[in-house]
Amino acid sequence: MAAIAREDFETARRLFSEIFYGVSGKHADPGMAGSLLYHMAMVTKMETETRLLLNELRLPQPDVAADLLRFTEDFVSDMYELAKASVPLNFDPHDVAAKAGLSSEEKIDLFTKLNKETKTLEAMLASKQAEVCKHLEGLFSNWARHVAEMRLRQEYETIKGFLITVALAKAVGTRRLKDAMVKFKKGSVKKPCASL
Repeated sequence: MAAIAREDFETARRLFSEIFYGVSGKHADPGMAGSLLYHMAMVTKMETETRLLLNELRLPQPDVAADLLRFTEDFVSDMYELAKASVPLNFDPHDVAAKAGLSSEEKIDLFTKLNKETKTLEAMLASKQAEVCKHLEGLFSNWARHVAEMRLRQEYETIKGFLITVALAKAVGTRRLKDAMVKFKKGSVKKPCASL
């Protein structure tokens, strides 16, 4: 915004690109787009691994809700504390727990919508329209909110997977659990295509 105010649109475009699309090279950073895509993929990975392990063991999902909520609340508290100076976050850990994960189509739609908004502002910068400043904070906040929500969902699924694994180890023993995990790693567990 400072670069736009002094009509240095070349610097503004470079910074815009770095923030939203990242930079490569010695100081690589994925930017908002790369961060969102990464966390979306990790959510899917964590959900799938837990589901495949339960399928391999032919066991229902253990009830880990109380511990899961406690750990999720701790993570949310840390997120608030770290982000409060730059991006206001308003998450309810109970909502994260109750909310179903996004389908692949919903993830694609979300990313496409954010990317379209970003390309629109990028075009305004390219044509040196100073009124782009009115929209920059909103775009940044929108990306940041979705990245943070997806990161929270990733953490939720990761913690859930760990807690379920601990419960499974107690239920079937570490030997059977390890055997199931080895099968999973070697790819001998049949993966349901529809869910992947």
